[in-house]
Amino acid sequence: GPNHQNKAAKIITGTYGWQTPDGILVTDEVAVEHLRRKGLAVINEEVLAAEHSIGALAPLFKHFLPEAKIIPLILQHGVSLQEIDKLLDGLEPYLDDDTILISSVDFSHYLTRSEAEAKDRATLAYMRNFDYPALFALDDSHLDSPASLAAAFRLAERRGVRSFSVLGNTNSGLI
Repeated sequence: GPNHQNKAAKIITGTYGWQTPDGILVTDEVAVEHLRRKGLAVINEEVLAAEHSIGALAPLFKHFLPEAKIIPLILQHGVSLQEIDKLLDGLEPYLDDDTILISSVDFSHYLTRSEAEAKDRATLAYMRNFDYPALFALDDSHLDSPASLAAAFRLAERRGVRSFSVLGNTNSGLI
């Protein structure tokens, strides 16, 4: 997910478990240490714990996948596509058929309904074309973490997937 505050290192992870109503969501400490040793992520528990992009989803993971372990990663806005590719290379030993990569990403922020819908349409068009330069050029009014989204898309491409379906799209302007 995004490092919303852009604090500390460009890519942050951690080893602490995540407290949820269903118990502790365990971190895959072996994978985290692997990323740290390779210089692909920095352990910073304080910054990671304050980031809602993972904390908001941890209870869902624990509830629906109670035995799962997590490799938490937050990415600053300035993480490049090349850094994403290196990160995915480092994660490759842990990306088996039992692994799910989830990118926690919000689209448009602080806009009217019509502005949000227009920006979301543009973002979706870039996504459909796997247009990474365009995605990485977007600011927070379009997308809060181009790098997090690119990680999911790059992994999909590595697995031979070049299309997706939008299951739902809405914004707070509808409320």
